[in-house]
Amino acid sequence: MKIFSGILAAMLAASAAMAADEVAKPNIVYILCDDLGYGDVHALNPERGKIATPNMDRLRAEGMAFTDCHSSSSVCTPSRYSILTGRYNWRSRLQAGVLEGESGPLIAPDRLTVGKFLKQHGYTTAALGKWHLGLQFDKQNFTQPISDGPLQHGFDYFFGIAASLDMPPFVYIENNHFTEVPNVTKTIVRSGPAAPDFEAVDVLPKLTSKAVDYIGKRGGGQAAILPVSGAALAAHAAGAFQSMAGQELSGSLWRLRDGNGLVPGRSAQGY
Repeated sequence: MKIFSGILAAMLAASAAMAADEVAKPNIVYILCDDLGYGDVHALNPERGKIATPNMDRLRAEGMAFTDCHSSSSVCTPSRYSILTGRYNWRSRLQAGVLEGESGPLIAPDRLTVGKFLKQHGYTTAALGKWHLGLQFDKQNFTQPISDGPLQHGFDYFFGIAASLDMPPFVYIENNHFTEVPNVTKTIVRSGPAAPDFEAVDVLPKLTSKAVDYIGKRGGGQAAILPVSGAALAAHAAGAFQSMAGQELSGSLWRLRDGNGLVPGRSAQGY
């Protein structure tokens, strides 16, 4: 996956209604985009781009575009590790490949992360999407809380899945709990424990909806929202986006994201 090439980092105007003696903090929305090519954003490839991305185009037009970015790795886990810790990924125990959905935590408990740093400076933080940095939980009892996950590494709120969409357990996580007990077996490329109503086709729309809803409810100027999204496999695009003339299926996925406001223009809250 060409993960880092699709990153959109936007620091937009601070919200009003701040006390006079306080320094307004900018809201931060950081979107990590799996499988997004540079030319998939129409504003960056206007002559040949086939995917309409009006909200991303608006961010570029009203903000800044950084066109020479580099990642410490080309796959999920190590690139996420570097983004959140600021360290080279090869300084961790993971020397090749990625973690699985049931792998243990990769980030050390005392390691400073972007989330922890922002919290130290008065931000509220959230991560929405796939975590893919390892979890500590009782694999025999999914009703027990997750003892090491996003909440232990600087995030006040989390909603998403453990790892890539083809990696069990196939179940949503909210904060430090699985939303359901994965008591059936399903196959999404790989087979493993799954929640009865968990379907691959629903994951990207669900994550998009959750992210938009969370951002929409943040009225203060001191919130940092870092959606780490991109859990879908192209083979599982929502039905309404499966057959669009002249577009690749991955383009349909990005129409879904952009069209549902996950990459919004500036809202009333200043995002």
